[in-house]
Amino acid sequence: MHTHVSLICLLIGAGFIGACGPVVSSVHIRDASNALNAAEKAGAKKDATYEYTMALQYLEKAREEAGYSDFVSSRQFADQALKFAIDAKKQAQQVSNQVTVDTNKVTTDTTESATSPSNASNTSNASDAKPTGP
Repeated sequence: MHTHVSLICLLIGAGFIGACGPVVSSVHIRDASNALNAAEKAGAKKDATYEYTMALQYLEKAREEAGYSDFVSSRQFADQALKFAIDAKKQAQQVSNQVTVDTNKVTTDTTESATSPSNASNTSNASDAKPTGP
């Protein structure tokens, strides 16, 4: 009787372990998908094309492998997709921050040159000119 109980517990335990693969894989795919969506919202599709495309391709491969019930490979591809999606978002944010800084600099430069005293001195009247001659 004790052997039967042990065998039943072993079979039930194996069933639970086997059920973890799809769950873990699905969680990793979901995390990668969320990160990819965040990267796209940050402008990665335009500003971090390589990283965004790699994340997209790894995510598609992760979903494909999950469809074939290869959950280990699916999780590994999803992890790679997550890594590239995070990199894509960071790069897109850096580009966005650089553009903001450049825009602010151009606005500041334009404002300063319009109000600078050097522009006012260049517009002097002819009566202010000193005669030069013999």
